[in-house]
Amino acid sequence: MKRILLLVLTITISSIASAQYESSIGVMYGKEGMGLTFKKFLQPEQNIQINALYVQDNFARGGLLVGLYEFHKEIHSSTLHTTSLSWSFGGGFHTAYWMTKATNETSAFKIGIDGVLGAEYNLEFVPLTIGAQIRPYVQYNTGDLTNNNRYYNMDYALMLRYIIQ
Repeated sequence: MKRILLLVLTITISSIASAQYESSIGVMYGKEGMGLTFKKFLQPEQNIQINALYVQDNFARGGLLVGLYEFHKEIHSSTLHTTSLSWSFGGGFHTAYWMTKATNETSAFKIGIDGVLGAEYNLEFVPLTIGAQIRPYVQYNTGDLTNNNRYYNMDYALMLRYIIQ
């Protein structure tokens, strides 16, 4: 009885992990900070991604909220012997706030436009995905953290998400 239950559980987890999933939630760690990430497919090749991050440097700390719309494409590779690898591209917006560590007062508000390019691998034996992305952005700063009102930069991050069917 235990063997049958274990076999059914293994087949169920394997089929969930290898199928096209609807949504996933997880953690991400990158240059800009660390936090939570959520991905929801709207259509088989289109998804939204929302990231909520805690950011910190030597002088300030704050929060960053990123919303992205992505086009998702599977990579069918006979060389890698997998169909679980995919890549995505798209764009979106972000907003952030910063507080100085010395005074604990809000010192800057930021809003910007983002691009995104990423890759994701669906693990076949557990309902998890591992991903990486780069996110070039342009933002407008208010406050006294920088002398420039416009700021151009690139973020990169690694993600681990749990698949929610």
